[in-house]
Amino acid sequence: MNIKYDFNSLNLEEVKAIVLESSNYSSVLRKFGFSTNSVTRKRLQDYLKENNIDTSHFTFCQEPIEGANFNLETFKKYLQSHNKLDT
Repeated sequence: MNIKYDFNSLNLEEVKAIVLESSNYSSVLRKFGFSTNSVTRKRLQDYLKENNIDTSHFTFCQEPIEGANFNLETFKKYLQSHNKLDT
């Protein structure tokens, strides 16, 4: 199923507010109920750039997803124990 999201149908002021309160592209997409796949993220990036919407405050880490079973410290220890992370 190929769904094309029409970002231009969104209210620009609402988009600006959502972007301002978000920390990454996926978070913005989730708040609009859109898929967070790489194609949709790229389309969002292009849309934001075209409309001069600032994303300089974005971080490149995912926000926690409700129900996800993930512990950052445990993951760091795993990476260190397998020599994949500098200490």
